[in-house]
Amino acid sequence: MGSATIVAVPDGILVGVAAIEYVAWNRRAILSHLYVEREARGRGIGRMLVQEIQGLANALHARCLWVETQNVNAPAIRFYESCGFAFSGLYTYLYAPHDNADEKALLFTLHGSPRIQQ
Repeated sequence: MGSATIVAVPDGILVGVAAIEYVAWNRRAILSHLYVEREARGRGIGRMLVQEIQGLANALHARCLWVETQNVNAPAIRFYESCGFAFSGLYTYLYAPHDNADEKALLFTLHGSPRIQQ
């Protein structure tokens, strides 16, 4: 498997989506997308999607689950930390400088050996 997508559809309404990419050479699973409709936030849907992604990463024997967000996105930072992710890096040149010179990429990792901790 190279990638997979999980959706949240309570009551037949699509309210969330998460996607994972697996990088075999370093056994890293990347949480490449996580979106929850604004009206559906705060109901545990994001956490449920992350847990499902963790399950896929575990099934792939990934050594970690990795996610990137922006230093200007405090709610996302708090969310990932509440899910057990730890700050693991700063990427200062990921975003085009003309977009927002103050915006930097923050990297967060959830480790496991050989299975990701849940």
